[in-house]
Amino acid sequence: MIHALDLRDLWGFGLPAISFFTFALRHYLEQTGPRILQHLRDINYELSIVVARLFIPLFSDSLPLHVVFHCWSLLFATGFSAVFRVTTALLLQFEENILLCDSTNFSELMNSMGSAYLRKESEVAAFYRKLSELSMVKSLRFAELKINESSLQTLRASFLEKQQSQSAATVQHLQTIDEDIQSIQNRIRSLFSYMTGLLSSIQSDIQLRQRFVSELINLQTIKTYLALDYDTIESALGHRINAKQSKLKAISGKWLSFGFLAEERRKEEEERERLELKLRSVSYELTENSRRIKEADLTIQQMVKRIDLEIAELEDCNLQRVSFQNQLSQLYKERSKVNKCDGM
Repeated sequence: MIHALDLRDLWGFGLPAISFFTFALRHYLEQTGPRILQHLRDINYELSIVVARLFIPLFSDSLPLHVVFHCWSLLFATGFSAVFRVTTALLLQFEENILLCDSTNFSELMNSMGSAYLRKESEVAAFYRKLSELSMVKSLRFAELKINESSLQTLRASFLEKQQSQSAATVQHLQTIDEDIQSIQNRIRSLFSYMTGLLSSIQSDIQLRQRFVSELINLQTIKTYLALDYDTIESALGHRINAKQSKLKAISGKWLSFGFLAEERRKEEEERERLELKLRSVSYELTENSRRIKEADLTIQQMVKRIDLEIAELEDCNLQRVSFQNQLSQLYKERSKVNKCDGM
């Protein structure tokens, strides 16, 4: 059967003749079912899907078995043009149903033709009448149409002629589109790489900022303790000075040896110097701590600004990425459209 009906183009790898089959079926539908063809365009349903869905299994999973046998008999008797005749007749049989379908409903209709329809004798008879009309030159409905081997060969010649005339320009156009696609893909990859690095930098800066915030909190805590130490030492020093003056007054009227007085003064002086030294040390630590707090606070402010700038830059990059992807999508659509036009 494959050789007798030349079905290699139908079942060959990659469906080599799918473009021609779609072109021929579109031609027949333009003559017999223009409303169907327009509706399929409106719901964005590719006619090539109909071709693949019905042609490849030769209707064996779309029609009741006894109808399939009749269609196959017609196929053996008249040639491959019978496939177009059966497909066209099927679509015309369900024209009113098709016009109410969206793309999903139409797919379901294609799958349920054999199980939900063409079960009644009247439906099958109507289908056979359409098959007969499509093969008659003088049919009242299709006076200018005859789906047979002769018309199919004429369409094949027309298809090849148009394909050859469009081939060179199409190839050049497709090359230009492919170059644009490659260029945008490279820019997207480069942009994505830059965005990845930028995101990593933002994450590192956020972690570093958090570290400085923790350090600032720690420095402020230390400052609080140092301030308490400073106040305590300063208070102790003041008490020590007052106590010394009171003690000197108390012993000034008493007779004491010069050595005892000198020893008392020395002890008081040492204690005062110790407290003053400690006070200076704490004061220095407070000053140093305040300086580090200012530096940490300034660093945090600078990092917040830098993070904000990096986030803004990342958002700009993302907008560029979206723009590139939209351009890429348009180019893919254009390439698909060119391929369809080339396949007619």
